[in-house]
Amino acid sequence: MTSQRPSPADDFGIYYVLAECADHCHTSPVHKAGGNQPHCQGVTGLRNLGNTCYMNAILQCLCSISPLVEYFLSGKYITALQKDCSKVATAFAYVMTDMWLGDSDCVSPEIFRSALGNLYPAFMKKTQQDAQEFLIYVLNELHESLKKYHRRRSCETGSIPRCCRKAIASETSIVTRLFEGQLNYSIMCLKCENCTYRNEVFTVLPLPIPSEYKCSLQLVTWHGLDLRARREAARVPVTELFRGRSMNGVWVAVDPAFLPQQDCLQCFFQQDTLTWNNQIHCSFCETKQEAAVRASISKAPKIMIFHLKRYAF
Repeated sequence: MTSQRPSPADDFGIYYVLAECADHCHTSPVHKAGGNQPHCQGVTGLRNLGNTCYMNAILQCLCSISPLVEYFLSGKYITALQKDCSKVATAFAYVMTDMWLGDSDCVSPEIFRSALGNLYPAFMKKTQQDAQEFLIYVLNELHESLKKYHRRRSCETGSIPRCCRKAIASETSIVTRLFEGQLNYSIMCLKCENCTYRNEVFTVLPLPIPSEYKCSLQLVTWHGLDLRARREAARVPVTELFRGRSMNGVWVAVDPAFLPQQDCLQCFFQQDTLTWNNQIHCSFCETKQEAAVRASISKAPKIMIFHLKRYAF
């Protein structure tokens, strides 16, 4: 008798079915027939269309998110499609369907690339693009294609007359439900110590790399480096090696998988001081003042996306 996992509070129950399918795929023995191993659902390659590895990497990640897979494969997206901007979402559904329900080991994302490229021509060029920027464009277009409007009151309770309560139109979609979170910033004037708060919605959390962080031996790809070059690389700030650097005739680059994420998170949430041109206008002092700012997550998304800020300005 097998035990059943409890269903989640939301409508993403299919997540557990997909997870069990993935576990079964990984644990089941592979039987070869005629030299070909059987195709496993969701384990599908994407054809390179000419320096499109940035696109393929993002699509593979998105097409492996179980609630998103369930949403598109079940056809729920069809009822939410906006008629005037449905091409990107429809093309994304084609890719998702081919990867999960097709019988090919490799599929071409040409239709999706064309749909997005018509809106953003840079992605039609056979040149490398930034994967994080591509992800933002994809999520934005999916949201625009699948959003629904809701009207809510800005004040549900209180002494304000009902007729004076402001109605706010909000937009929700599968993208906001899965990836959208909220940051809360506490801003304290360093002169009068008056504290104000500001909320900010986020989809991708940009994590800084601590500038004082030095590369340990495990952080660097050491292939072809002699001991002297290794010691030299270990003294270089990690932010420089993320871009790559030539050392003793060998190109060295950091593998971000070994970067302690906790250090980056601590750096993001530590208190910062706004000075000079970044001063805020204090309503109590009625002039610009230096301020201390600290961020915290007031609402965490179901799926958190981190972006490592490799470049410092």
